[in-house]
Amino acid sequence: MNLVTEERVRIQPQLVSTTQAVELLAEWLLATVRSKPVIVISIASGHTAPWIDMDRLATKIGDRAEIYVIPNGRVSRTLADRLPARTEVYGGAGRLYPAGTDWTADPNQAPLRIAWTAADGARTTDALLDDVLALAPADQSEKPPFSPQARISGSRTSTDAVRASAAEHGLTSDLASELSRLQQLLRAVRRERDRLATRLEETESALAAVEAGLERQRERCRKVDRRRRELEKELKAARARSVPDRFGEDAFCDPEKQFHHEVYLAWTRRIPSSEKTTRPLAPYALGPDFLPSLKSIEGMDRPKIVDVVVEVLTGLRSPGRDLHQLRVDTGGNSRPVVREDGATCWRVALQKGAPAARRLHFWRSGQAVELSRVIVHDDMTP
Repeated sequence: MNLVTEERVRIQPQLVSTTQAVELLAEWLLATVRSKPVIVISIASGHTAPWIDMDRLATKIGDRAEIYVIPNGRVSRTLADRLPARTEVYGGAGRLYPAGTDWTADPNQAPLRIAWTAADGARTTDALLDDVLALAPADQSEKPPFSPQARISGSRTSTDAVRASAAEHGLTSDLASELSRLQQLLRAVRRERDRLATRLEETESALAAVEAGLERQRERCRKVDRRRRELEKELKAARARSVPDRFGEDAFCDPEKQFHHEVYLAWTRRIPSSEKTTRPLAPYALGPDFLPSLKSIEGMDRPKIVDVVVEVLTGLRSPGRDLHQLRVDTGGNSRPVVREDGATCWRVALQKGAPAARRLHFWRSGQAVELSRVIVHDDMTP
């Protein structure tokens, strides 16, 4: 049978608005002999009617389930006090309670369908209709539903009265009993399927959250590592600045001796004591045009030139130096510039990202180095 299209005997939704009536409704929900699902709909605070479409539910459901409506506040709190945790109804939401009491141990069998606003009413109504289709038996007797309002007699209605009302909905024949048993088994299987699907979804969500957390931790570690390298570079530069050139540029009258002296001081400052034996200064000489080029070039600090010379002589590799052999021309297969004595001309950057960035040219033959000239970027003269 199609629950959505077939018209059945309509059971009018009942309003449960008193403490005594809602206590009786709680007893009926917890009755083990109850054989028909029950839908409880709450009215949001400050409103007189629920956002869930009661008339549409009653029309489509027919006699497959009983429908009760409770106001939010004292009545809904009383119902919550009488039911197990996580099975209450409040704030405009609705819940379908399956027949029997298995849902008391597993609230996922009676999911809460939430309507936060009036705009959620249609969606929540559809969800409750789907719940009924999944749980309600295909055929039900058309006996009048349990009525908590009609069964109030003074104070509290006894459990015997609840049982008596439930008996009116029972199945008596052996065939009906077997059918009911099979229907209950089918509902149990569906509930277990839904419970496992919910757990799978929760597990996947938790795993996604863990993976997202791990990625955040990895990103933090990357940031810390980048910052560590920056600080190490800053510390190294600060240490270099903190060690003054003890003799200055006038320690020697001879310009060539003065330059050798400055290179030596820079080497002692740049190379840690533990590496000095493995990074000695390679044998080097100053070409005839080297010192004059230092005087003629502008926009270049002499200490920076000395530092780069130390890198060339010790094999240190600093980022951005672009160390390479000087070529005869700009062709892709152009051969390197080689002197008659077999020495090869090399080129290394002293600056980067600056107009007419300065370069250092030097000759290398084996381990020996001859410093040639300091020139601008576009000067390709060895």
